[in-house]
Amino acid sequence: MKKYVLLIIAISVIAFQACKKDEDIMNNNHNKENRFENVLTSDFHSSLERNVLHFESSDSLVSMMSAIIRMTDAERNEWEAANNFKSFYSRSNELLEIMDTTSINSINNFVNTNSDYFYLSVQDGETYLSSYYDESLLGYLLNPYKIVSVADNYYKVFNEGYVVASEENKDYLYMIDSFNSNLYVNYLNYIPSSRRVYDKETFESRNGNDKLKVVFKIESHPLFYNCALVNITPLHKTCGIWLKCKRTISADVYAEWRYSNGGLPRTKSGFYTESNRKSFGISADLNFMTTYIDAGSFVNIDGWADTPSVPVCYCY
Repeated sequence: MKKYVLLIIAISVIAFQACKKDEDIMNNNHNKENRFENVLTSDFHSSLERNVLHFESSDSLVSMMSAIIRMTDAERNEWEAANNFKSFYSRSNELLEIMDTTSINSINNFVNTNSDYFYLSVQDGETYLSSYYDESLLGYLLNPYKIVSVADNYYKVFNEGYVVASEENKDYLYMIDSFNSNLYVNYLNYIPSSRRVYDKETFESRNGNDKLKVVFKIESHPLFYNCALVNITPLHKTCGIWLKCKRTISADVYAEWRYSNGGLPRTKSGFYTESNRKSFGISADLNFMTTYIDAGSFVNIDGWADTPSVPVCYCY
């Protein structure tokens, strides 16, 4: 089944049944037997020019994102290679594989050399090596220059906002490395970020210098997607810094949440399951919301996540 679907993805014309605009259309059944079905679009293609993914609409972007999330690392690498594409997420993981962790100086040198991908942050008094888009789904679709194309526009995505270019001006996106650069304003449109995290719940399990961190979020990325998602990240503490590490991850989590659309209250739920997936971490949607949201909060979280290095992390 997997090989058959990956072969279908690699060809240039892909059948797709368009998503309906019903609020409940994206009730994600995460059954692995069907995880790639009915989500790939004929309006998707990968450009050989600087490896940018192009989507005709945000709906097709969400469909592709949901499919890629459910690939294993090996499947995703195969899919990217078949489509002449390298995602920001994959490039970050490649760098983690070769990072020298023998000393604090070597880790600092790694961060300085790869500052487009990584940064050091302090959370609750502890230092973490973090990657941009660690807790976002966009890293699967952005190229290493943080660019993706939707409809007629090209977007370079920064934490502070988006820089937008037309087809004819897209090369200017490669000439800026900061949202605050304010360069080439005659050719680029700088849009402050409208991304919002409406609720965030964190669970951890720890065993000495090993930790498993599970984060549930309700996130609105109005230009791209609105969803509830879960991040499952194995960590190892080296030289006083928590680093992402590759572990075999299993999980079975469920969440229910309330949100509003223009003040109209709604309820949605979703789940995610995984079995023995070896990875630096998993970011997965629990369910997408196909309309704009202006508020959201979890009302129920249940489940667990596990790696061999720590006790089971229960989430409730």
